[in-house]
Amino acid sequence: MAGINHMPPQPDPIFRPWLFFRNAHLQTVLASSRIRAPGSSPVERAARNIILETRDGVRLLAGHSPVTLTPARGMVILLHG
Repeated sequence: MAGINHMPPQPDPIFRPWLFFRNAHLQTVLASSRIRAPGSSPVERAARNIILETRDGVRLLAGHSPVTLTPARGMVILLHG
């Protein structure tokens, strides 16, 4: 199939975490732990809760973090769980 890239994504050459934190699984686990830096991030402070309702009446609670520095080009909805 033309136009499809089958190469795995390459890591960002600028991002160099400390040696202990280079494991991607460890980064995922620590991101949701209480060990993180105290305080909230700018994305968390800007977020507001909204309820999305489907045509079937299913309601989803979502956190919306609007883009403030550049014009928005759309919206991404990430469902987890």
